[in-house]
Amino acid sequence: MSVLHSRAQAFHAAGGRVIAASDAGVPGVFAGPSLIRELELLVEAGLTPQEALVADHVGAVSPGRAADLLVVDGNPCRTSRQCTR
Repeated sequence: MSVLHSRAQAFHAAGGRVIAASDAGVPGVFAGPSLIRELELLVEAGLTPQEALVADHVGAVSPGRAADLLVVDGNPCRTSRQCTR
């Protein structure tokens, strides 16, 4: 287990709010695949798939507001692998 992985795990276990980020804009990093990998790593660090999926949640989906939506075939709250289908 990497140092960052163990620190994220300890932070989450202590009640800290862990967030997901794609690192998009960094050369060689692609927003879609890197965010999916981030979700997988968060689950490995102890978050449930549902906690990892909403770890980037800021704001709300409501009329008149901008939002990015992800539609998948399956239940992404059961396993983060559903996001790759």
